[in-house]
Amino acid sequence: MNIQAAIALIQWPIGITMLVFGLHQMMKPSEWFKFIPPGLAKISPIKNPATEMRLHAVGNIVFGLLLMFSFGIPLAAAWIAFVWWLSIVPLAWRVDWALGLRDLCISLALGALIFLL
Repeated sequence: MNIQAAIALIQWPIGITMLVFGLHQMMKPSEWFKFIPPGLAKISPIKNPATEMRLHAVGNIVFGLLLMFSFGIPLAAAWIAFVWWLSIVPLAWRVDWALGLRDLCISLALGALIFLL
């Protein structure tokens, strides 16, 4: 059994997904507004949805790179990505159950990564 290969097969595809989502959110934030629930938008200190989505994009990019390269803290990177994705599940599920299911599966894969590390 090759644990390092299993770790890489979780880290890299999810990290790349985060990077690509983050770049798309940065370039076309309006395509992601549907994921910001009205109640959350009301209490957010950031009143411009494009700015809020671009800040989220920065998180996706930074955390995706951290997951892929670990920078000496692979377990912390896995936990950060796990919490990040898990926090997104209800928002994605609210828009489309299939997207929520996808994000739940990604979150569970990150949970498995935590056990592997």
